[in-house]
Amino acid sequence: MLDKLDGRQIATVWAVAQARNISQAAEQLGYVQSTVTSHVQSVEKIVGHALFHRLPRGVELTEAGAIFMKYIERWQQLNSELSEELLEGHQLVGEVAISILESFCTTRMPAMLKSIFRKRPGIKLQLIPGFMDDTCHRVLQGECELGIVPCRPQMEGVEFVPLVRERMVWVVSVDMRSQWDKQGWEAFETVRVIGFGPQCAYQTMAFELLQERGLNPIQYSTFHSMEMMKQTIKLGLGMALLPYSAVWEEVEQGDLECLPLREQYLTHGLIWKQGDDLSPAAISIRDILVNRFMTD
Repeated sequence: MLDKLDGRQIATVWAVAQARNISQAAEQLGYVQSTVTSHVQSVEKIVGHALFHRLPRGVELTEAGAIFMKYIERWQQLNSELSEELLEGHQLVGEVAISILESFCTTRMPAMLKSIFRKRPGIKLQLIPGFMDDTCHRVLQGECELGIVPCRPQMEGVEFVPLVRERMVWVVSVDMRSQWDKQGWEAFETVRVIGFGPQCAYQTMAFELLQERGLNPIQYSTFHSMEMMKQTIKLGLGMALLPYSAVWEEVEQGDLECLPLREQYLTHGLIWKQGDDLSPAAISIRDILVNRFMTD
């Protein structure tokens, strides 16, 4: 049966099972909903069973679906172990350049780096900070073999694999949250919006969300450091749309607040140049990242 299954279709079924929602899985993978539905139906046809119960607000695994997912998890684990054993006694060496968002690097990569350095001590990593356009350009030009971007690029020539779905939140000071509770968006008609600049996907998303609410702030401030942004917000000098993973500690400690709005997400993923043969070192790093994020 496994020999008839397509890897991308398996990844789609996995995403649907994790999200318990076809539209959210489509958003995460960068597909239209019809593609996700088609992938699921193709796998169901091969295995001969329905994998999901369709519910009014999502899906849940059928009994057959739960069994299928159990074996897919084992298959993924065996695949990872096989790669590890094949590389035993063959120490990979080389240098791999990864273009990556600074905010993602500081919040998500430390644990990943620990795993990479332990498993691949002979590989030298070069992490180059950059926004989405910078990263795509570097990958397409061959300046970096890998890149991590905040969403699926709308351009030809790059492969994209989703890594993690980031919850985005509006971050404000404690005093600004009090103003919000009393006046709502009216309190923020002239607020300063803080971001990493017009090239940043976070700021682009913030601008679009504000426009949806009929707001068009005339004050924007650009910072190149997440820490500078957080300190400025604490002083009540502006607001920002940021990944919750970057501010959760300050929120838990009561130093910053999040506005109670509908949750927004960006699916960060790994890219490389389509059709290019990655170096063995880059393939190894790519597989470690994908496997670690999939299991976390």
